[in-house]
Amino acid sequence: MQKRKKKGRESVKMKSIKPAKKPAQIATGGGEVKQPPRCSTHKPITLKTIAWRKRKAKRKSPMSIER
Repeated sequence: MQKRKKKGRESVKMKSIKPAKKPAQIATGGGEVKQPPRCSTHKPITLKTIAWRKRKAKRKSPMSIER
């Protein structure tokens, strides 16, 4: 029997957002690893958030303080 081709968004199932099993690690410039705060609303982490976190990490890293 032939499998039918999935159309468009059919293949993309909406995943329920569950809290992560392992806390995601944000690597900061200083070499230490920070855990993000546990969020009560389990919102997916958007690229915007990641970009903002990276900027924040850069500001707060010991490397930037030395300059």
